[in-house]
Amino acid sequence: MKTRYLIPMTTLLLLLGCSSPKQSERVLIIDKTEKYMPLDAQSIFDLYKGIHYGRITITETIDQSVSDSSIIYKQKSPSYLFRIENKEREKEVNFERDFMRKFQLFNQPSGQLEESYVYSVLARELKRLASSTADDRSVLIFGDLCENTHNFRFYDYRESPIRILEDYDLIVEILERHYPNLKGVDLSGITISVVHHPDKENDELLRYVREFWSRYFQSRHAEIEFVTSLENSSLIRGL
Repeated sequence: MKTRYLIPMTTLLLLLGCSSPKQSERVLIIDKTEKYMPLDAQSIFDLYKGIHYGRITITETIDQSVSDSSIIYKQKSPSYLFRIENKEREKEVNFERDFMRKFQLFNQPSGQLEESYVYSVLARELKRLASSTADDRSVLIFGDLCENTHNFRFYDYRESPIRILEDYDLIVEILERHYPNLKGVDLSGITISVVHHPDKENDELLRYVREFWSRYFQSRHAEIEFVTSLENSSLIRGL
């Protein structure tokens, strides 16, 4: 009679890595069209260092519709049974070094540029995220989301900001006419965190700008939040 050796299920799961690691697809957008203090690189990296594997795209809002971007990849680790710890530590070091180097390329203020192409970069990155199969998909934006181009200017509503909501359909039609990437696209499962502290002069205008974007992205089933600092964010900290 053969002797059978049974491995406890908990031990087997541990050896196989417990569960499949989650794949991440994250986007970081920095608005270069307004004056700001350089962001703290370590604080930003701390938001991403815990991802299991996937990629981070860093891009910018500038005074033209096409902007640069850089991609940082984090490779998937093997299960604990096949893991070599010194290689894992080396991978983490290389991931941080790559992030810091590429982040600094975008963390240099350009001053107050005359135009701000917000929607073009949003349409490009969100369309790509919508087709991603990653387990978590998120966008972190440092900026006010105040579109200001020759096609459309939120600042034209400065004297009567409530008209932004009254003209909601018209504004959507204008934005999507020039950049149709998001027209009819379902953004379910995507989270958007916008970090910005408005000045007193533009406080009322930007309040209605935030209401506009909340309505727009919620209608496409994305989850969006507006916060004044990373510490107040529930979405990005919860990923």
